[in-house]
Amino acid sequence: MRILPIVLLAACSSTLTTFDDKVTAPVTDGLDTGTTTGDDDDDDDDTFGDDDDDVVTGDDDDTTVDTAPGDDDDDTTTLPNTDPVAIADATAVLVFVGETVQLDARASYDDDGDALTYQWTLLSVPQSAGTVGVLDDETEQATFVAQWPGEYHAELVVDDGQASSVDDVLITAEEPNEIPVANAGTTQRVPIGTIVVLDGSASYDPNTPPDPLTYQWGFASKPAGSSASVSNPISVSPSFTADVVGTYELGLVVNDGSADSSPSFVRVIAEPEEDPNDGDSCLSCAQANLELERRLTVGDAAGGAGLILLPLMVLFLQRRDDD
Repeated sequence: MRILPIVLLAACSSTLTTFDDKVTAPVTDGLDTGTTTGDDDDDDDDTFGDDDDDVVTGDDDDTTVDTAPGDDDDDTTTLPNTDPVAIADATAVLVFVGETVQLDARASYDDDGDALTYQWTLLSVPQSAGTVGVLDDETEQATFVAQWPGEYHAELVVDDGQASSVDDVLITAEEPNEIPVANAGTTQRVPIGTIVVLDGSASYDPNTPPDPLTYQWGFASKPAGSSASVSNPISVSPSFTADVVGTYELGLVVNDGSADSSPSFVRVIAEPEEDPNDGDSCLSCAQANLELERRLTVGDAAGGAGLILLPLMVLFLQRRDDD
């Protein structure tokens, strides 16, 4: 009867550990033995099949949930891809012929943060341009030269390795603007009090096709005491009244919508009115007729003939002096 307790005591003693005051045995979860499948043998409480203190059974310390317990960092589940966004632009969409155009895709983006590739293509160019090449067409900032006037249609394709996006931009090339030329007309001589009509119709724009012109007239100088003013100074043919004797100088500037011309000037000379009583004068026709009748009545034929010739001689001499 005393043999059984001894056997039980001996069996239990094989699994007990003796402690003293200085040594503390490590406590484990009962599974950290180094031989348990899926365990990671650290000092933390693990769940069967876990490998690094993860919350989810079978996870492996990354941010992606594994497909099966005991997975070990070879995850196959990925988040869905978001398409990239292409944004095509240019440093200038209106240029002059001969300028280099820089295309710009730097505003394009990918919400997933994927690396993007770029492809620029000219879909259309002016008919007279033929073939136009794009330099650095696989970069964010490509270039081409707008050698002919017209529209250039550029397309951008961006790709994140799984999907692509397309955008485009339109660039217009124009001929460089040429300065218009003003022409205020030729010198005029008029009697004082005359309404003088100016003429700027010979002004022109050298561009092809020519740009429409606007006009601006003004006095550069006028005689002292004159109160003359230009009526409708923005018309091609305004007018003013020459109210004082002397020289009026007027200037004209034309504009083609982009630039002013150099001023053009015209002179108007106002002269005094002619005095009909100035200078020598001959007998009036009425006086000559009366005198001729008197002499012929008294029989003075020779005197009558002389009276007829006298006015003619005076007129002849007067004309010679004028010449």
